[in-house]
Amino acid sequence: MSRLAGYIYETTSGVSDLSKHILNGLLKNLWEHLVQLDFTLKSDDELILILNASNFHKNLFEFVKAKKKAKSNISRFVYMGIFDMMEDNNKKIPIRLSIRKNTYDFFRRFAKPNSEKIFFDLKKNQFARDIMAPLSHEITHYLQYIKSRGEINFPEEDSTYAQYISNKAELEAFALQITLEQITGKKSSMYNVYLKYKNKGSISDKTWNNLLRKIDYFKKEIKNSDIFV
Repeated sequence: MSRLAGYIYETTSGVSDLSKHILNGLLKNLWEHLVQLDFTLKSDDELILILNASNFHKNLFEFVKAKKKAKSNISRFVYMGIFDMMEDNNKKIPIRLSIRKNTYDFFRRFAKPNSEKIFFDLKKNQFARDIMAPLSHEITHYLQYIKSRGEINFPEEDSTYAQYISNKAELEAFALQITLEQITGKKSSMYNVYLKYKNKGSISDKTWNNLLRKIDYFKKEIKNSDIFV
C-alpha cells in the first residue's frame, strides 16, 4: 500500500466531536422552533423545513424526506445518510439525511415539563442519536474524499454487499457508526451484519479484525472526550 493510500485509510479522528458540535447547534435552533410551535408539528414536510432552517451547516448536509419505507432493523427516524461526490450544475451536493415517515409526531413528548434536559441528551433523545451515527458516517466519507483529493476508492456500483462492507472507506465509517450506536446504549444492526458475514465466511478474518480494531480506537477516543458527558 502506498503512503498516500495508507494516509487516506488511517482511522479518521475527531469526527464524533465535530458531529456533536454540529448537532448541538442544530438541536438548539430546533428547540427554539418547537417551543414557538408548542411542540406540535403537522407533517414530516414541516419538520424537514424546520430542520433545514435550524441547520448552520447547509453546505455540508441537509434533511430530505425518505422515498421508501425503511427496514425495521435500522434507526427509527433517520433512514440513511448519503454523501454524493457528484456535482449538480457545478454545485456540490451536500450529505443528505433521510427522515422516515411520521417522525414529526415524536416531538410532542417534549411538551411535558422539564423535558429540555432530555432533549439535549444524546443518550436519551433518540432522534438526536439517530442523526449522530449516520452524520458521523457520512462526514467520515467527506473527510476521506478531501484527504484523498477525490481519489478515495469507494465501492463500485456492481459490488456485492460483502465487498461493499469490506471496502476500506466503508469499514472506517461503519466502525464509527457502530461505536456511537453501542456507546449510546443502542444495539448496532451493522455490527450484527458484519458478524453474520464473518460467520458465513463472506468477509475475511482480516476485515473483521480491522473492524474490531477501529471500533476499539473510536471507543477510546470518545471515552476520552466530553461527547456524552
